[in-house]
Amino acid sequence: MGDWAALDLDVRSGLAVLGSYSQYGFRHPGPLYIWWMNWPRFVANGSSAYVFGATVLSATFVCAGVWVAWRSWGRRIGIVVATCFILLVSTTGWGYVTSPWNPMVGVLGVPLLVVVAAAAWDGDVLASAVSVAVASLLVQSHVGNAGVCLAILVALAVGQWRRVEARPDLLKAWGTAAGTAVVLWMVPGLQQLTSGRDGNMWRIVQFSRNSTIPRTGLGDALQAGMRAFRPRPAWLGASNVYEGVTDHGRPLWLLAPVAVAILMLWGHRGGSSGRATVVGEGDEPTGERVARRLLGIATVGWAAAIVMLGLGRGPVRVYYAVHIESLAAVICVSSLSYLALRGLRAWRDRRDSSTLDPKSSSIGGLLPVVALAGVVAFASLTTRSLQPQHEGSDYFLESVDAVKTSVATSSGSDGRVVISQASPEGVSNEEFSFAMGFIAALNRSGVNVAAGHDIDSESGDSTGSGLQLAVPPSLWVDAPRAGDLAVALFSGKESELPEAWQVISSLPNGTLVAVRPG
Repeated sequence: MGDWAALDLDVRSGLAVLGSYSQYGFRHPGPLYIWWMNWPRFVANGSSAYVFGATVLSATFVCAGVWVAWRSWGRRIGIVVATCFILLVSTTGWGYVTSPWNPMVGVLGVPLLVVVAAAAWDGDVLASAVSVAVASLLVQSHVGNAGVCLAILVALAVGQWRRVEARPDLLKAWGTAAGTAVVLWMVPGLQQLTSGRDGNMWRIVQFSRNSTIPRTGLGDALQAGMRAFRPRPAWLGASNVYEGVTDHGRPLWLLAPVAVAILMLWGHRGGSSGRATVVGEGDEPTGERVARRLLGIATVGWAAAIVMLGLGRGPVRVYYAVHIESLAAVICVSSLSYLALRGLRAWRDRRDSSTLDPKSSSIGGLLPVVALAGVVAFASLTTRSLQPQHEGSDYFLESVDAVKTSVATSSGSDGRVVISQASPEGVSNEEFSFAMGFIAALNRSGVNVAAGHDIDSESGDSTGSGLQLAVPPSLWVDAPRAGDLAVALFSGKESELPEAWQVISSLPNGTLVAVRPG
């Protein structure tokens, strides 16, 4: 059962009390995302309703981030935050931020949480409640976001407590946050209390503790975290699944507005609303302070995401790492902004010796950020690529050679190979992983490969996006065209194949590789 079909069933089955369906035998922690997806059905039909709902949710995230930044730090920083959100949308790809697939909520939701947590840290009481609300939506949408959200909220609480001058407002901030949490978690909490060992929360805990699926391991999780800082990360349009599939990503000049944003913040010390000035922060300009806050919070979230991913189960997949990619984007932009703003202030003060500020002129305060950037850059360039199961250079050699031979001998073929999956019983995770490894092997061997829809072996009709969810959009095709070699990966017995399909090889897991009529 596909994820979209599961969402449709959840939405149409009355008032949900649990989250989205998971293949591991439990539901994600809460129903907030399913509740959100109910209203679009009144303005659109079919899958278009859910795409519309996801699009509006992404727009809401962006608007909320800009609004909180504007009211907390002033107009300039509000404009800068808006610019950065728009850049993140354009560089990550419209298809990801408008996808109704529940893990994709983290693409913009996690950066929003970083922004509102930084505003709450700076004394915005309302932002404390917004932080809890955003974190609740993220966790209820996908349990994989729990580590990030919990770590950021704990860091926020510690930061608020350490700001002695803000303690008179602390009770109000924590009270509104606690009230928000009670309201948003009441339904899943009651479900667990009334169901006991059959409750959903208990099922999640039992899966984490007792599942036979091996744990991911901190080594693989750290690779996923460092990989988000590679020269061509997912948030610059590269494939955010496997490096083996070639995609050139977005041009780097799209990041040019960041330089304009830095110039806007240069020397900015407060907002017109009056909320931007924080007592006890000295003479540090608001732009530098906000960049430092965002960098610290995003780094805490990034580290927590790696730990939770390592303690989780199964191989690293795309939907386990989208929030890590988004946090990497925040870390890169905020660290670049902080270094540039500090450097500009030091240069300005050195130019005018009468206003020389020893703090801003000294490079000592920059060394931790520079050192962190150096370590991250080195590790991201040297870490191994995340690979699908058994993506060795010669693991699929026999099947790759068989496809190349078919391309060479097929009359009228122009060399492009369109891969689709077909299975009478549905495609398992293992079969999907082997299929992705095969596509990556074809791509590396120089074959012009594309991913088509899953198909029904009897009728030939499309049954879902299948492999397209895990490859760059540049490799998507709706159906083979004239001159394409249509290849089906069939998960079944050879006797179940249609007579017109010709088996040319099989993958190491037994999946049949068959040429079918286009």
